[in-house]
Amino acid sequence: MGDRDRGIVHPCGRCRQVLLDYVPALDVIVRTNDGLRMVPVTGLLPESYLWADHQLDSEESAPLITS
Repeated sequence: MGDRDRGIVHPCGRCRQVLLDYVPALDVIVRTNDGLRMVPVTGLLPESYLWADHQLDSEESAPLITS
């Protein structure tokens, strides 16, 4: 939601990435010329990486530290 009575506004790029990172199956309400509609967050960030996939790769490649 926007402030100053702006109603529904598109999330900024950083917010889109955070939404995708934490809830990749999320639908986001956006305003269009035809009114409000719901779109998958993946539609707002096409060709993006998934943070969870990146973390799995880095954990697998990280050296095992034993004490």
